[in-house]
Amino acid sequence: MRKLFFLMVMCLTAQTMHSQSTPQYVDLGLPSGIMWKTTNEKGYYSQDSAKKKFGDKLPTTKQWEELKENCKWTWTGNGYRVTGKNGKSIFLPAAGRANLSYGPDDEDPSGEYWSSDGIAGFEIGLYFDSSEWEIREYLISSLSVRLVQAYVDLGLPSGTKWKVANEDGGLYDWDSAMLKFGDKLPTTKQWEELKKYCTWTWTGNGYKVTGKNGKSIFLRAAGFSFCDGDVHSVGSKGYYWSSTPDGSETAWHLSFGSSSRDVSFSSRCIGQSVRLVQN
Repeated sequence: MRKLFFLMVMCLTAQTMHSQSTPQYVDLGLPSGIMWKTTNEKGYYSQDSAKKKFGDKLPTTKQWEELKENCKWTWTGNGYRVTGKNGKSIFLPAAGRANLSYGPDDEDPSGEYWSSDGIAGFEIGLYFDSSEWEIREYLISSLSVRLVQAYVDLGLPSGTKWKVANEDGGLYDWDSAMLKFGDKLPTTKQWEELKKYCTWTWTGNGYKVTGKNGKSIFLRAAGFSFCDGDVHSVGSKGYYWSSTPDGSETAWHLSFGSSSRDVSFSSRCIGQSVRLVQN
């Protein structure tokens, strides 16, 4: 009995260690730095319920397209093995969908997954089968959900998590950034903390910023735009807004080049990148 009990305990321990060692999210080496979850969320969701439950962990159309363009998709008979250029992969099952009035629709092996986007009253999702991949418009449907990791814990003293990608929309003036993102914009203190506690490695078009726990984000050198909209320094310099004002006409930001990183201020009408934080 003692031997049997010991073997059972060892098996349970091994299973627990295996589940703990399996990462929830996988870095596929994508340009944005976005990481994809290894499994679908259980069941089917309307887009509205998915947005309410998962928020910005629901991928955008742009993130689905990045996955398509930068990975190898291999059909397995019941879904796709999606492999990044770094050799890591996730599996997207052809789980079909559940129409709200007809129940699960599984006549043909296909996968249908929500994005967080919509246009002109239609919701946007991904459709695939063994020979086709496309972004589609949906009116009333329940589809599968696969999440992305939007924020990374870099092990900072404050506990601040940094979003893995810049916000869509390119360069923002300070007032527009504050109106749209509010307190999700980092403060000057949070930029200073990122400088102090992380290793910054220049890659040729931006910085890989690595925390002491080994996790990292990438800050692109996306340049800036003058108040008249003229864009400069793309690929060589980066400018990122903070939420901290400096008087009525200027605000603080992070600026960097290949050999410098400074927190300073500039006119609010200058167009700069936006990277959000989760406090």
